[in-house]
Amino acid sequence: MNPVTRNIHKDSQVMNRRMNLAIFFMLALTGIILLKTASLQIFSYFKLDKVVTSKNTIKIIDKAERGDILDRNGELIATSMKTFNLYVMKPMMKNIENVAEIVSSAGILSYNDVLSRLNSRMLLIPISYDIPKNTAMQLKDKYASIIIKEEKTRCYINPYLFSNITGFVGVDNKGLESIEYLYDDDLSGRNGFVIFQKKPNGKLYKHPDYSERISQKGKNIVLTIDKRFQEIAYNTVERWCEKYHALHSSAIIMDVKTGEIYAMVDYPTYNSNLHGKGNPQICKNTSVVNLFEPGSIFKLIIAISAIENRSLNLNDICKNYLDTININGRKITDAHDFNILTFEQAFVMSSNIGFVNVGEKTGKENVYKTALKFGIGKKTGINVPGEQRGFFTDYTKWIPIHFANICFGQGLSVTSLQMICAYNVIANKGVYVNPKIVKSVGSSSVFKNIERRVVSKSVAMTMNDLLKEVVYKGTGVNAQVEGISVAGKTGTAEKASETGGYLSGKYISLFIGYFPADNPKFIIITFI
Repeated sequence: MNPVTRNIHKDSQVMNRRMNLAIFFMLALTGIILLKTASLQIFSYFKLDKVVTSKNTIKIIDKAERGDILDRNGELIATSMKTFNLYVMKPMMKNIENVAEIVSSAGILSYNDVLSRLNSRMLLIPISYDIPKNTAMQLKDKYASIIIKEEKTRCYINPYLFSNITGFVGVDNKGLESIEYLYDDDLSGRNGFVIFQKKPNGKLYKHPDYSERISQKGKNIVLTIDKRFQEIAYNTVERWCEKYHALHSSAIIMDVKTGEIYAMVDYPTYNSNLHGKGNPQICKNTSVVNLFEPGSIFKLIIAISAIENRSLNLNDICKNYLDTININGRKITDAHDFNILTFEQAFVMSSNIGFVNVGEKTGKENVYKTALKFGIGKKTGINVPGEQRGFFTDYTKWIPIHFANICFGQGLSVTSLQMICAYNVIANKGVYVNPKIVKSVGSSSVFKNIERRVVSKSVAMTMNDLLKEVVYKGTGVNAQVEGISVAGKTGTAEKASETGGYLSGKYISLFIGYFPADNPKFIIITFI
């Protein structure tokens, strides 16, 4: 092959390679473009299909039945009752005026009210709840668009008796207060649903390819409350309020050994079937929410601190003939005239002057540490929302008059539950147990028993003897019960003002007692 031919052949090979490479890139580019175009068309189809599908289906929610609330013996406190509720399916409604006429003729609502509701943009329009059964049956087959749903509405069996414990639900069946609020997720259950396909003519049918779910009832909650105890306590505080024209009264009954609350009542209270309508101030459980100065019932803490630290013996004199003592220019007096009082007598007769002297001999740091051991200034951890910890400042901030006031229960604040738990330590031979109001949620027990020794058994027995003396011959003689030994302590405190100081002529009276005194089963606190 001559040189010219060789060069032409070489150039031809180079050209072929270049063309093949160009064709390859062009094919690759074309493939990418085609793939991208196909991808866009496919994905666009699915997106469009999803949008169209969502626009042509209706998801109907089947509300789950709310779990029941029961007392410790299985007595119903809150349950769900069957009601007939009227809805209109808007896509199936052919003539709005005809539907309004039919519904209003049943006497449920006026024609204009029905018409106004039918103009809603909702697909399933709620018209009226809890209609009479015979009315529901009359309307059921009038038009395909009229839907009668049998649904469950929350009902409280004794709406005043348990309202401070159960709380209530709103119109949407969601818990808004107390147990209903705290355990809303457990009580609510799981809603079901059905998805309907819409035909071009507006009619609905269940498509076999669409999923559906059956509703699942919420979990039942069993309380530690005993309905019988609750009724006795409620009737008692109601009678006190009416007899003494008191603004408020409450009571707690607790099992000494286990901390189970058998009764927890308030008066006045509210109707839980009204979904919280009325005075919001009485929609709370005051035993854990309301704070007050404990007054003389706090002398238990001072006495125990003195005994534990061996500041005084029970026969030591803690009050002489003086009727008043002066601290930083402020006078402290007793409600009654006493002569000489021993430590024991000062506790039994509830002498303020005597206990200021007991506190000074014991020391504010020791008093503070004893109070903390008994749970003062701390939440008890009970399963009730809104529990308060109270107000109890560090002892390093106590000036002399502040410490003197603390010795007879002023200058700090507590809840009724805190104080019954503190006294229960003595009733339970020196051991603290946590208070409980819920036994179980569904099949699971939530009964967590937490115990800790606070004082020795001997100290507890000494205080038990003093508390028996209070009822036998001291300020608590009115708590005597024939044939039953009772131990306890009375307390009267001036009512603190929200703006500082105290309200003139306004007092709080309390009693904490347990029985039988030497082997107690129950402990009670009353507040008025």
